[in-house]
Amino acid sequence: LHAQNVPNHFLSNQVYQPIDDDHLQAGSFLILFDHSNAPDGTFAASLINTLIREYYRQRGSDRLATFEHTLIRVNEQIKQYGRGLEQPFEFNGVIVLVADNEIHLTHIGSPVAFLYRDTHLIRLAEPSEGIEDAVIPQFSVITSGEIRNDDILILGAGLEKPDFAETDLAFALRQLPLFEAGRAYARILKDRFERAAEAILTRFHSGEANQTYQVYVDRSLETTPEKLVRTKKSAIRHLGFIANGFGFVYEQARRL
Repeated sequence: LHAQNVPNHFLSNQVYQPIDDDHLQAGSFLILFDHSNAPDGTFAASLINTLIREYYRQRGSDRLATFEHTLIRVNEQIKQYGRGLEQPFEFNGVIVLVADNEIHLTHIGSPVAFLYRDTHLIRLAEPSEGIEDAVIPQFSVITSGEIRNDDILILGAGLEKPDFAETDLAFALRQLPLFEAGRAYARILKDRFERAAEAILTRFHSGEANQTYQVYVDRSLETTPEKLVRTKKSAIRHLGFIANGFGFVYEQARRL
């Protein structure tokens, strides 16, 4: 997807569940990429193709080892692409392998990645910090863990402000069914005035991703009534801040 009114910004996601029996035993993928400073979405799409092709062509019982070898090939493609750029490589991405009641997650940049379990949020990806512009980021750390029935995994990208209030996120994920949680998450994005963002919400059952809901928010696609409602909410919020400010000044003056 090309984020409207956000030049050279492309969002890509894929929920890949193979239908071939041999490949099905190897697991499935949840993939979310956010590529800025890009002429088009070709690179992100080719990276997804490389990941899927390289993973399922390998034969081995150790799925984690196969995943690690696949990421070596993906990282080589990223290096090759990054060396030819004249500007910094701006890329946020998260890849999740689901296999044998486990998830294996790796990321680049600052995507949102949480596991919601028993009303508690578990952060699965910490924002990458301290990376110089000249350094091309890589998928290097894999976080693995067991999944349980009714666990919800949320992956997000394209956020200008990824510092979510976890209470808001937990509230969204408590909504049932899953598409209501997705809608609640989308409302949070709109209230935060995100220009363009995407997310994948997945609920697990019996070790498989049995429900998936995808979210895409693009403010440029809002209808006129939606824009009016958002503007009204913004005005009310700012008037509240101003009123609180006057109240604070009045209290301070009265103390003096």
